[in-house]
Amino acid sequence: MGDLGLYLHIPFCKRKCNYCDFYVIKNIELIDRFATNLKKELELNSKNHSDEEIVTIFIGGGTPSILKPSYIKEILNKIRQLYNINNVEEITIETNPEDFFNTDNKIDIDKINIYKDSGINRISIGVQSFIYEELKLLTRNHDPETSIRIIEELKNHFKNISIDLIYSIPGQTLKDWEINLDITTELEIPHVSAYTLIFEKETILYKDFLNGKIKQNSHDLEAEMYSLTFDKLVKKNFAMYEVSNFAKPGFESIHNQRYWNYDDYLGIGPSAHSFYDKKRWNNSRNIIKYNKMIESGILPIENETHLNVHKQKTEFIMLSLRSLGIDNVKYKKLFNTDFFIDYDSSIKDLIHQGLAFRYSDHLKLTGKGYLLADEIMVNYF
Repeated sequence: MGDLGLYLHIPFCKRKCNYCDFYVIKNIELIDRFATNLKKELELNSKNHSDEEIVTIFIGGGTPSILKPSYIKEILNKIRQLYNINNVEEITIETNPEDFFNTDNKIDIDKINIYKDSGINRISIGVQSFIYEELKLLTRNHDPETSIRIIEELKNHFKNISIDLIYSIPGQTLKDWEINLDITTELEIPHVSAYTLIFEKETILYKDFLNGKIKQNSHDLEAEMYSLTFDKLVKKNFAMYEVSNFAKPGFESIHNQRYWNYDDYLGIGPSAHSFYDKKRWNNSRNIIKYNKMIESGILPIENETHLNVHKQKTEFIMLSLRSLGIDNVKYKKLFNTDFFIDYDSSIKDLIHQGLAFRYSDHLKLTGKGYLLADEIMVNYF
């Protein structure tokens, strides 16, 4: 019996942030039909995975927290009916701070309790910033006070809480970023995902950049912000276990580590991606097409790719270098060859340049190497 991670994509948002290039739907009238079809897709897929054990579930988006909590409970109950989740280690839901508040600005304790009763044991909160001007520039719907209030409340109900932060926002200074990090550590959150703001094509942010309304920060400032992130969080007992992710001991995301460890996962919902048995595919990004296919009893699969050995090696190395490093034991198991022999000259050069180091049967990037992870993949592997 193998194990499997399960990702559920909830594509709905009240509004699309100016920097977002994910598949997002603002028409919430489609939610009822979508929720029905998501459960049908789970049923269609269950026939192919009856012998496997689901060890992690990640409900992402979009904004899953805009769904009625009863829908989340129904979906998780459906998974229990169809799959073996007797030993599930982690069930995460992504949320926005404002979605936990009623119209009278009181925290919806019932929503929190339904999440707990449904088996959710990890909450990820899209904070992005604790500075009002930065949230406004990112077109977020909440303010810093809202984030702080809900974090303090959720700490009474969940041990495992993560927040997303974005740095290198136009106009952001090193001091501004330090304020964000200081508030984060003061709140005693055990997991932080800190992402550089990316100017993705086809986003409003990118158009504003092209029109000269905003400017990108320099690479030097971004590097300073990254170094500050590492220094500040490590001093507070965080460890960096992936380029953008920091956790206190025992609070690493088990589900996300499946991506970086080259383990199998199944994606459910419009635009969701899957990796299984050395194949990759994604579901249709069009919810109308998605609904019609599911209602016809057809899985909405697109772009299925069977990976050859060279592509598998490249992906394994790239994902491993971004996280805890190359595990040669796993490399040998996957490819029946030795990583340190296959890439001998590249490894020696990386170590000589101070970009990587070897310990036991592993190769890991240094702090300097993490800053250049993408370039290292292009130039060395």
